[in-house]
Amino acid sequence: MPFGLTIAPASFQSWMNVVFRPLLRKCVLVFFDDVLVYSKNFEDHWIHLAAVFQLMKDNNMFMKASKCAFAVQKIEYLGHFISAQGVETDPNKVSAVNSWQVPRSVKELRGFLGLAGFVKKEAFEWTKHAQKAFEELKVALTTTPVLAVPNFDLSFIVEIDASNKGIRVVLMQQGHPLAFISRTLGPKWQKLSVYEKELLNIVFAVQKWEQYLSAYHPATNGQTKVVNRCLENYLRCMCSFNEKTWCSWLPLSEWWYNTHFHTSSQITPYEVVYGQPPLLHFPYLAGEVINAEVDRSLRRREQIMADLKSNLQKAQQRIKVYGDKHRSDRSFAVDDWVWLKLQLYRQHSIHQRGNYKLSARFYGPFQVIVVGKVAYKLRLPSSATIHDVFHVSQLKVFHGQVPLTVTLRTSMRTSDRVPLAILERRVQKVNNTVKIQFLVHWEGLPDSEAT
Repeated sequence: MPFGLTIAPASFQSWMNVVFRPLLRKCVLVFFDDVLVYSKNFEDHWIHLAAVFQLMKDNNMFMKASKCAFAVQKIEYLGHFISAQGVETDPNKVSAVNSWQVPRSVKELRGFLGLAGFVKKEAFEWTKHAQKAFEELKVALTTTPVLAVPNFDLSFIVEIDASNKGIRVVLMQQGHPLAFISRTLGPKWQKLSVYEKELLNIVFAVQKWEQYLSAYHPATNGQTKVVNRCLENYLRCMCSFNEKTWCSWLPLSEWWYNTHFHTSSQITPYEVVYGQPPLLHFPYLAGEVINAEVDRSLRRREQIMADLKSNLQKAQQRIKVYGDKHRSDRSFAVDDWVWLKLQLYRQHSIHQRGNYKLSARFYGPFQVIVVGKVAYKLRLPSSATIHDVFHVSQLKVFHGQVPLTVTLRTSMRTSDRVPLAILERRVQKVNNTVKIQFLVHWEGLPDSEAT
């Protein structure tokens, strides 16, 4: 570790994560200079070890043989023992707690608890209640559950619990704990209700175990997505000016969808159910219906339809005004000469350059041979491999003397090129491999097009 560097531990851990990123959480765990390689069987283990050694070799990393252990069923890692059964506490630590003598002073009791300010400075007195608490604490410390290694092929279960003073969370799989955390609540959070504390517990768990819990997104089928999108568009048109009335439009939206023609079935759902076409919508005149409620509902529907048509016309005009700002009125006649705009990163059949930004934007000029409403057919060279009909927005009038010959260089495959000379050579490192590269002058191309 490079001592003297600011935030050296974090920088070293970041470097280790970058080096072993292809294998992290697949067969490798890394914490500073402790590297753990785990596998399901010995055959996979040799493959994983070879991959780890290759990464270390590529990054000039070394290991000390006396601190390594290979092909073992159980190994100590970060104060715990990891095996096929899961993660368990160090047996030496468990035995040390079990053999701990009864404290005879406040100093010894503080040493056992590990909290300097936990015991008040009062006369030391060891009672039956203190002895019972001491024995129960030793049992709790030495009988911790064995934690399992996460299996990403199984579902994760989060068990939460909240009290007046704190919250706790347990991450499990198949009833076996993987990890557990707890947190005390401050005075502000203690005033929350039980439901709010449980919600806070869930948020705490997701933030702590994001790598196990922030990645599930339930999906629906494509037909449901289409229905939801159509319903959203309908409601937006009908109640965008009064959003609070969206519930009242649900029956009409259902009627609209069921009477709408479906391109897949070539029929409306209404005809499928009732065997006849749906009724058409006729304009309603006030007073045609005797029932007052029906009359009021139909008159309101007609008013909404009028408002809807007015809003749609305004939207169309607004979109047209914005669109016309970026449009120009242009037209061409037969035998006119025009420039053609091509995008090389899309037109792969055109000759490619090393830098698209420095490529020509317009090619030609070419002669117009057929005139359409918004599209024109051009007379391209016989060697061209692109379609000869283009939208008017891709054309620009040509001014000047018409050239005798017009060319449009097409893309040339590497296999069709004939090298004439090697202009330059260089040595470059590509993917940790030293390679020699040559700058070749190709037949039929100028020196500036050498690759």
